[in-house]
Amino acid sequence: MSITQEKLELLNSIIIAGAGHASTSLTKWFSKPVHIEAGGFLRVPLGDAFERIEGAQESLVAIYNQMLGAISGHLLLAFPEEAALVLVDQMMSRPIGETKELDAMGISVLQETGNIVASSFIGSLANSFDCQILPSVPFIQHDIGGAILEGLLIDQYETSNEALILPSRFLFDEKEVSWFLYVMPTREGFEAMDQLIG
Repeated sequence: MSITQEKLELLNSIIIAGAGHASTSLTKWFSKPVHIEAGGFLRVPLGDAFERIEGAQESLVAIYNQMLGAISGHLLLAFPEEAALVLVDQMMSRPIGETKELDAMGISVLQETGNIVASSFIGSLANSFDCQILPSVPFIQHDIGGAILEGLLIDQYETSNEALILPSRFLFDEKEVSWFLYVMPTREGFEAMDQLIG
């Protein structure tokens, strides 16, 4: 299956709404202004994925959630390792550069961040389609980007010839942290979206 322009435009509108919800939730949780800037999805041919996906050759910290319910799929929030450490410093109100490696507290902070972001975006998707979709318990991975993405991309070959990537930014007190959101519906997820779009 391919990702049609109609699906892409609909997902982009949903993502913008989800970014707003996630910004509000994170601001409440951290008691400081947090803003997520999300433009639109990039459609990346799976055959060129490792060349086109930023971070495939570097160390990434990724929070994985499975999408369960009416629209099934995979959702992966990924940070370059350095960005993840900066994010932990920002969230823990530490000086930038203090966190040198991820400890249990840092992992917990990133998992909860991934859970909030995933819940916001999946909730926006569920509201838009008027159906039930839930995120799984978040699972964190710390490895070379290609190793993290390989399993998802292989699974995606059976569903679509493209992956969806959302380049976005976290802004804490006007300090930028780059991250990427990978959304990969299963074959059943695509079919459900087709039916719900009508």
